[in-house]
Amino acid sequence: MASIKSNFIYNSFLMVSNYLINLILFPYCARVLGVERFGTINFAQNIIQYFLFIAMMGITHIGVREIAKQSSTEDRNSTFSSLFALNLIYTLIALAIYLPLVFFVDRFWDQKSLFLLGSLQILFTTFTIEWYFRGTEDFRYITLRNVGIKVAFLISVFCLVRKPDDYILFFFLTVLMTLVNAIVNYWYAQKSVHFSLKRLKLGLYLKSSLSLGAYSILTSMYTTFNVAFLGFIWNDIQVGYYTTSLKLYTVILGFYSAFTGVMLPRMTSINESGDKASFSGLIEKSFELLYTIAMPLVMVLFVFAPELVALFAGKGYEPAIDMSRIVIPMLLVVGIAQILSFQVLIPKGYDKVTLYASIIGALVGVSANCFLTIKMAAIGTCFCVVITECCVTAYYLYVVHAKKLIHFNTKKIILHFITSLPYAVICYILQKYFSNSYIFELCSAFMLCGLYFVLSQYFIIRNQLVRVFVSNLFK
Repeated sequence: MASIKSNFIYNSFLMVSNYLINLILFPYCARVLGVERFGTINFAQNIIQYFLFIAMMGITHIGVREIAKQSSTEDRNSTFSSLFALNLIYTLIALAIYLPLVFFVDRFWDQKSLFLLGSLQILFTTFTIEWYFRGTEDFRYITLRNVGIKVAFLISVFCLVRKPDDYILFFFLTVLMTLVNAIVNYWYAQKSVHFSLKRLKLGLYLKSSLSLGAYSILTSMYTTFNVAFLGFIWNDIQVGYYTTSLKLYTVILGFYSAFTGVMLPRMTSINESGDKASFSGLIEKSFELLYTIAMPLVMVLFVFAPELVALFAGKGYEPAIDMSRIVIPMLLVVGIAQILSFQVLIPKGYDKVTLYASIIGALVGVSANCFLTIKMAAIGTCFCVVITECCVTAYYLYVVHAKKLIHFNTKKIILHFITSLPYAVICYILQKYFSNSYIFELCSAFMLCGLYFVLSQYFIIRNQLVRVFVSNLFK
C-alpha cells in the first residue's frame, strides 16, 4: 500500500495540473464563448451533474470505503462486481428520468444538442469506476491518466473552439473526454479486478448507497440546484456571472478535496484497525493544513477579487467581483465540513449524519433560493450558498462535539486567524498605491505574502514542515 505522503504528492500533482489547465482553459472559454454562452454551458452541465448524482447514488464514497476494506482478490472481485452492477442500475434509472425531461421541458429542448450529449456523459461516467482506483489507493495511475487526457482535451479546445457558436463543440469535447476516461479505466482495471455475476451482493450495499446517494442528491439541492434555479428564474447571463464568481473558490477548494480524497480510504483502514491515536493525529494534521492554506487565501482573494476577475474572465464579468467576495470565505467553512464528513463521520460509519446534514442543507438552500435568488438574481444565489454551507458545517460540528469524536484546538484556530490578518493589509496597500497594473499588484502580493507566510509559519505558528524546509534551505 502506498504511503499517505506519496499518495498526497501524486494527488497534489494531479490537482496542480488540473488547476493550471483550468487557469488556462477558463479565461480562454470565458472570453471566446462570452458571458451568455459560458452561462449556457454551465447551466447544462449543472443540470446533467444533478442526474449524475442519481446515477452514482453514493457509489463514489461507498466504493472507496468498501474496496479499501478488501484484502483478498476474491472479496475484492465480489465487492467490485456488486457495486458496479448497482451503479449501472442507478444509471439506467437516472436516464429513464432524464431523457423524457429533455424532450418535454422547453428550457432543455432549446439546447437539445447539449442535453442529449449529456445523456451520453451520464452513461459513460458509470464506466470510469474512479472509486475503485481510489479505494486501492492507485493514485499514481489516476494522476498519469487524468493529466494525459486533460492535456489532450486542452489542446483540442484551443484548436477547435474559436467563437461563441462553438459552445456545442466544446461540450462535445467534454463528453468525449469522459468516454476516453471510461475506456482507459475499465481496460486498466481488468488487470487487478474482474466483474462477475456469480457473487453479486446488491442488498449488502443497497442501504448505504441509498443513504449516501440521498445525501449527494440533497447536497446538490444547494449546490447544483442553485445554478439550475438561477437559470430557470433569470437567464444564462446571470448563470455566467455566478459560475465565474465560484470559479476561483472551486479551483482552490479542489486542492483540499485532493487531500480528503487521499485520506478517506486511509482513515477507513485506520478506523477498522482500532488505532485511535493515529486516527486523531491525522485529523489534527488535516485541520492544521486547512488553517494554513485557507485562512491566508480568504484574506488575499477577498481583497484582490477585482484584479482576479479581470485577469481570468476579462471584460463583461464585472458583476462577478462582489459575488466572489461573498463566496470566498466558504473555503474555510467547506474545508471544515469536508474533514468532518469524509475523514471522521463516513470512515466511522455515521452515514445517517451526513444524510441529515444534507436534508438541512436542502431545506435551507431551497428556502433561501426561493427568497433571495428570485429577488436578487446571482448575488442572492451567492448568499444562498454561504448561508446553507454554514448551516451544514454547524450541524457537523454539533454532532462531532456531542459524540466526542475529535478534539478541537481552539487556541490554534485563533492563532491562525490573527496571523492571517496581515495578508489583507499587505494586499490592500498594494491595491491602493499600485492600482494602475493589476499584474504588478498580484506579483508583488505573491512575493510579500509568500515572505510573510514563511516568517509567520516559522516563528509564530511554528509549523514543522516549514521549519524543516527553512532549516534544509540554509544548511
